[in-house]
Amino acid sequence: MSTPLDLILVPVAKDLIDRLGTDMQWTQVVGDDSSANIVQGTARNSTPVAITIKASPPAPLKIGMVQTDVMIAGRTVIYAYPSQFTETPGIGAFEPKEGAKVTLNDGLSYSVTGVSPIYSGDDLAVYEIDVKR
Repeated sequence: MSTPLDLILVPVAKDLIDRLGTDMQWTQVVGDDSSANIVQGTARNSTPVAITIKASPPAPLKIGMVQTDVMIAGRTVIYAYPSQFTETPGIGAFEPKEGAKVTLNDGLSYSVTGVSPIYSGDDLAVYEIDVKR
């Protein structure tokens, strides 16, 4: 259940990303990976999806401990709001996941190495997405 604070914080997070963020191309395979069968030679029931999202500019992480993982130089974090993945025209909802590719407008490409949802109470506010070049 959303609290009054959640009703303020979640739209503020989206507004900040909309105003200060940059467009990025998000490419990910979505669908049911469990439908593939190597023995029978059947393909998985999945679709590659490419959408444009708005996300915070990539911010480099400092070398050190972050949530018990040692972060490696060259990794960065971006923040994206969830409705971009749930309101995808012609595709429907999907969750961002590891293995996706993110390409900035300047041509730099990153691989997604982790996705952490950040909640305000029970409401999903943003995804913290760990990427590396």
